[in-house]
Amino acid sequence: MNKQVSELTKKHISNIAMKVSSDSSTVIKELAKTMKTMKKSTAIDLLVGEMNYAVLELQEDLKSLPNLFINRQPQLPQESDDCPENNNTKAEAEAVALMDIIPLVTLASLLIEIVARIEGMVGAVEELAELAEFKAAGDRKANQNQTTNKVVPDQHALRRV
Repeated sequence: MNKQVSELTKKHISNIAMKVSSDSSTVIKELAKTMKTMKKSTAIDLLVGEMNYAVLELQEDLKSLPNLFINRQPQLPQESDDCPENNNTKAEAEAVALMDIIPLVTLASLLIEIVARIEGMVGAVEELAELAEFKAAGDRKANQNQTTNKVVPDQHALRRV
């Protein structure tokens, strides 16, 4: 039964852990792009929001883990509660459940810490962008429009001169 509990909990957490990892990676890539192009990102706030939402989902999944372990514990023989062997068996089952959950909680804790560090990086890059006066991402289009909207003299006016 220990193996089944372990597989169930891994499946339960793996999808959201992958989402947190993927969203974190996307935010870091956007920060790298911001630094490389020296232009403020228009998408960073949305990406950070998605990353934080994924962390909230992960935390909610972690809150549901005790229910998974309670529902999946092996059925113990219905003996008298006064029997010391029965108490030992319950303690062993709880210890097994705890040993199964520790790696998942460790993984989640590390992912949450990584997200917190990435948020610090976002703040630092935004501060750098302000101090270094990075251009807004839309400035390139505005400059292109200015160069293509030159006043062209009227052909007839040139002939008169």
